[in-house]
Amino acid sequence: MITDLPLTLGYREAGVPVFRKRQTASSDAGRKLRPMERVLGVQLHGVKKAYPFRALKKQQPEFKDQLGDMVVVIHFDKKSETAFVTDQLGAAVPSVALSWFAWNDFYPDTLVFNPSRNRSK
Repeated sequence: MITDLPLTLGYREAGVPVFRKRQTASSDAGRKLRPMERVLGVQLHGVKKAYPFRALKKQQPEFKDQLGDMVVVIHFDKKSETAFVTDQLGAAVPSVALSWFAWNDFYPDTLVFNPSRNRSK
């Protein structure tokens, strides 16, 4: 008999996922993220980048960022805490909102958005 085994048991209180393969971010910014922190993950032309919701909350609702050789537009709604990505013409760019540990497990070599280095406004 299985009784109450959600994957997030104790998750919000401890801030640590129940399972985790590794937490080996390749950047200083990535090492500072909490495992359960929500990020917007984008992979485009082999470039992977995570946009922490904590950082998105401090940006304009729409802003441009460089992703490899392409400029993308990040859209973030503070009220609903939802995000998505488009190219400069408004076409959707595949992205996903998830916890940092999950994105980092799949893409340990990911870049992490750093607002102080964002030059494309």
